[in-house]
Amino acid sequence: MPRIQKILIIGSSAYKRFDSEIRIDCYSWRKVGQIKNPRDYHTLIIDLLSISDEKSRSQVPWDEVHSKLSTYTFTQIAKRGGRIVLIGDPRFRIPAPKKSSTRHSNREIPFLEWTGFKFHWDNSPGDTKYAVSDNSEYE
Repeated sequence: MPRIQKILIIGSSAYKRFDSEIRIDCYSWRKVGQIKNPRDYHTLIIDLLSISDEKSRSQVPWDEVHSKLSTYTFTQIAKRGGRIVLIGDPRFRIPAPKKSSTRHSNREIPFLEWTGFKFHWDNSPGDTKYAVSDNSEYE
């Protein structure tokens, strides 16, 4: 019997499906805290379109997001061959986790910091994207 492919969508609550081949669970940004274990999924889809402006991002419970999306979550999904898909532009900053921002309560971090990677963005026109390691230089 083949294993059920489990997909988690964060940022939408419009898709739910469960059958013998696939299980899709969806949580809006406001309900992220209800996710039991994001590492339990084969594919994590993060829909950023619904939080594409400052006003909508201010409604997100970021401490709950930090508790679900971490470097550990990222590595556990990736090392099993899982996929993480982002829909929308992730180049924005969010409040740092409260536990790590002791003196500076207004400290912000890049949204993608939870991946453990540093990203360098090339805003040149085109539709091909290249992965560049942290130690590489653009030519």
